[in-house]
Amino acid sequence: MAEARGEEIDALQAEDRVAASDPEGRRRVETKQAKGERAVASVLGCHVEVLEGCRAKPDDLLAEDVDGLCTGATHVVRTAGPQRVAFEPLSLGDHRLTGTFRGVMHQPAGPYTAYTTTLYLAQDGARVTGVTRLATLDGDYWGDLRLEGELVGNVLFFHDVAVLDENVPPLGAWCAKGGYLIVDPRHGLAAGPWTAPWCAPGSFELHRVEDHPRVLLPHDEI
Repeated sequence: MAEARGEEIDALQAEDRVAASDPEGRRRVETKQAKGERAVASVLGCHVEVLEGCRAKPDDLLAEDVDGLCTGATHVVRTAGPQRVAFEPLSLGDHRLTGTFRGVMHQPAGPYTAYTTTLYLAQDGARVTGVTRLATLDGDYWGDLRLEGELVGNVLFFHDVAVLDENVPPLGAWCAKGGYLIVDPRHGLAAGPWTAPWCAPGSFELHRVEDHPRVLLPHDEI
């Protein structure tokens, strides 16, 4: 996926940003090192934020092992020198995304500001496929959208590829979304933003509700 490749390339730009143009981020990295901890950061494209309240032990690389206020955590600092801070992505290890997630899709400037959401996922290595069931809060309108994605560290980059079934108002249509979900295995959370052509942007806030060795997705097309 182009989104995942872009993330890897942009992470190199983020390294220079912490070292050269973010003195507060640099201070946080040095403070963690002085305590014998690894700094944890949220690194997404050219955005990088060293998370002051999040802690990782020197050998920690698993997302489930970080501790503290770690919302948005995606990377740990591998090395820090005078000119560059190098990051390493967190890993989900044996934690698989295969399962069911439920929550809310927000779209503040959309025709409806919130939709109930059920996300069925099946993971095969780094490849993730699934179906998103969206519905208005009153249940009058709904849609089942097939998605494909790629897992990079603890970030799922995804895009919708087809509408499988739907009930929408006249002239209505579901947005063909693309975005990412940051997976927090400690709390069973998956959250992140999305955008779509000709649509106001939005975001997902989802909780894992079921684990399955193999998800039976609601459509044979998967």
